[in-house]
Amino acid sequence: MSIVDKINQWWSLDETAEKNSADNPLEPLSDDQKQNSFALLTLAFGWGFLVTGLMIGGALGAGVPFTDLLAAPFMGNSINFMIGAAAGRVLEKGKP
Repeated sequence: MSIVDKINQWWSLDETAEKNSADNPLEPLSDDQKQNSFALLTLAFGWGFLVTGLMIGGALGAGVPFTDLLAAPFMGNSINFMIGAAAGRVLEKGKP
């Protein structure tokens, strides 16, 4: 099988397999497919600390003044809040 055939197979849609998958992207989730949001919440908090930590580390490495260093976590947390709010809005729209 050539690489083009593998890519075409990967990009093809098998509706039966998708309906039976855990993700079920073609229709709203049934009650038995819904999961607790604790794992998603844990991931979101961990990702937020990672992003702000990377911004602080980059600022320290570049020799940014202390006042700018204080602004970096505020900017990072603001960006994280906007992403989290958008994700929450998407999840809220998906509820029945």
